[in-house]
Amino acid sequence: MRARRVILDWKLILFPSIIAMLLTLVGIHHFILIQSMASAKEQLNYINAAIDKVQDSLEKERALTGEVDKLQEQLKIEEGLLSKSSPFLVNGLYEMANICPDGVWFEDLQFSYGDFNINILGYAGEYSDLIEFNRALVGSKAFDEICITYVQAITLEDIEVLEFHANLQIVLDLEAVRNR
Repeated sequence: MRARRVILDWKLILFPSIIAMLLTLVGIHHFILIQSMASAKEQLNYINAAIDKVQDSLEKERALTGEVDKLQEQLKIEEGLLSKSSPFLVNGLYEMANICPDGVWFEDLQFSYGDFNINILGYAGEYSDLIEFNRALVGSKAFDEICITYVQAITLEDIEVLEFHANLQIVLDLEAVRNR
């Protein structure tokens, strides 16, 4: 009987050791699974961040594409206005050169395509030169809505002159300009 007891005792000792080893292996396997899940979560977070960056880039590209489309459309409109307004602008500038007295000169001319206005920053040697220029503009067939908005006596390079601002609108009917 004694031999049997030793064997039984041996099985009793061996069985818990096997269970402990199995539990250790299960624990190690569980730890490895947790680590691989954590690594998978990190990879998933990295992939999601990359997707977010790509989506942001796509949204920016769409916005820029929309802006480019708007600018191209505006350019087409401006080109159309320029091509339609060129004869009027050329006629207006030609007329202005012909009627401008010798005592009047321009510092800046700005043309507005939307309403076909010309804004002038100019100088006159004397009041009589400015009055003559104004009468010539009023009598011209090329301009309407003539308005001298500002006149100021200044000294320009040691010479007393009159600085003036004027606004006028170009007549948009070439036939009417020719027949006036």
